[in-house]
Amino acid sequence: MARTQPPAGEPGMVSRLCAGVAPAHIPIPIVSKDTAVEMEKVLQAALHEQPPRSLRQVTQRCEASPRTIRQHFPHLCQAITARFAITAPSAPR
Repeated sequence: MARTQPPAGEPGMVSRLCAGVAPAHIPIPIVSKDTAVEMEKVLQAALHEQPPRSLRQVTQRCEASPRTIRQHFPHLCQAITARFAITAPSAPR
């Protein structure tokens, strides 16, 4: 049985065509100034912890997604990741 295509002007066609496609731009989640200040304090403190923690461990304390934290504090996240990578045991090969 042949499958027919919907007419070009049919309502809802775009939503059906795009249903499986991820959006090209996902906005940065907005956090309040107080929340951002608290997140930054947690990230700054993580730079001095012994043993160093992974970014995932640190972001769990912030109760925000790693993506949100990375977008708001990219330099702190890079520093935490680099510090952890230097001291973390290498993965087995």
